Amino acid sequence: MNNLRKMILAILVIISTWQVVAQEANAIFNTAKSLVLEQNYSEALSKYKDAFATEIGDSVQLAEAYGYAGICLEETGNVREALKHYKKALNYKVLELSIYDKAISLTKEMKNHEMHEWALMEKVKYFPEFKVDVEKALSSHYLKTKQYDKLLISSEKMGQWFPDSPKYKYYMGVAYQSQGDIDQAVEAYKLALDKDAEYTSANMRLGHILFEKGNKVYAKKKKAYEAIAKPTRVDYSNYHKSLEEAKVIYREAEGYLLKAYQVKQDPNLKKMLYAVYTRLGEKEKALKFK
Repeated sequence: MNNLRKMILAILVIISTWQVVAQEANAIFNTAKSLVLEQNYSEALSKYKDAFATEIGDSVQLAEAYGYAGICLEETGNVREALKHYKKALNYKVLELSIYDKAISLTKEMKNHEMHEWALMEKVKYFPEFKVDVEKALSSHYLKTKQYDKLLISSEKMGQWFPDSPKYKYYMGVAYQSQGDIDQAVEAYKLALDKDAEYTSANMRLGHILFEKGNKVYAKKKKAYEAIAKPTRVDYSNYHKSLEEAKVIYREAEGYLLKAYQVKQDPNLKKMLYAVYTRLGEKEKALKFK
């Protein structure tokens, strides 16, 4: 009986001590949070550091504390430490949406691609109502970081949500082209241009693909002609006729390249247009791009 009483007393002491610690933690974290809201970041950060050193607080308190400490660090210019604190807050499954957005914004600014992607994925995990906005950000991230497998999946998903947008058809084209699937890329770029005929990037990429395709046909026909030891006039005539295949492709490329050039006077576009008109035998037009 005495042992049971001792055990009960010990448990009551532990509970009482835990309650006191919890109250102290609440008081410290609430004071620190108030200082953050007052934009007194240095003093707030000092409070948080003291709290972290004593290892007080439960996971909910620590999640918020690390998030707000991250804000203090970012506001005072210590962005690397801010990122570390945001990461801890997200690992603790912080309940404040603004902390996720802070982490996403700062990782993007600092070009911390790995953490940026992770922060976006964490946001959608706990705030699924933002899945469209997150997927949109992920699509742009995958394009920038050249993660073409992920870009293809993400842009297909975005295309289902925004069927009238040319952007995600274009993204699919970039993904296919980067994976070496040129036919699929051409189809995707044309779908993007069906939505917006003036989409500069799609016009540029599609024009470039067709230009290179024309070059290959042209080079093949030229090589076959030059392989003839003693070409006759008939051979020469047949050679020129055979170049029509390349000219048809160049003519198709011309339209896309011109539309792109009207918006973006890129030196590479200029060179391609000069080559196109030269091969088409249109010297006056070629001179405009020399």
